Amino acid sequence: MAGWVTSTVPTDFLLIDELKHWRDQYTLDKPALRRALEALGDEAAGYLKSVLAQAAKQYPKVIVATHTASAASLPGRIGASPGFR
Repeated sequence: MAGWVTSTVPTDFLLIDELKHWRDQYTLDKPALRRALEALGDEAAGYLKSVLAQAAKQYPKVIVATHTASAASLPGRIGASPGFR
């Protein structure tokens, strides 16, 4: 997985059952973890799509906040909005 060069392991991978993907006691199975994270992301995106469609019918403006590092670089993020700091 490109970009994964740290030896630091977030406690999420130790404490959250869906993220416990280890080859052995000391080695994280990164391909299996990536598949698990992608599946969880797809599930969350499907849910968001369904509730967002309903919200858009009911409200003139809808704000969606995400918790990902890559989302920070996307156009339209709050930090990229002119005048919003």
